[in-house]
Amino acid sequence: LAKFSLDRGEFEDNRITYHCDACHRDFKGNRQYLQHLSGKSHRQVIKQKLAEQPPIRLIVKQFDEEKRAESVKILKNTFEQPLKDVLKVLDNLPCEIAKIKPKSKAENLKKCLAKHGIVIDFDE
Repeated sequence: LAKFSLDRGEFEDNRITYHCDACHRDFKGNRQYLQHLSGKSHRQVIKQKLAEQPPIRLIVKQFDEEKRAESVKILKNTFEQPLKDVLKVLDNLPCEIAKIKPKSKAENLKKCLAKHGIVIDFDE
């Protein structure tokens, strides 16, 4: 009889159950779960759930007055708004500048703008 060796990486422990909260499905083992996450049906469910979320209001709270021109340029380019609208927002703080989806994008914008001295907050 031929001998063969078992590589631990080839076999998976199927006793562990993984659950996808978005799709409400259970999977035996990590491999099945990862295949599901990269599958078309899971991506469609995620896309639908994101579309159902209400837009998030971004509110400019403050900015560095010494860098007003730079702040105006950054906000104008980030939110693709006319210069007069951005100036109006900065003159009437706190003020809403945009509504966006999803929340993760709002959180990213908040972090990026904070690096430039622009403080924004969001309402859900």
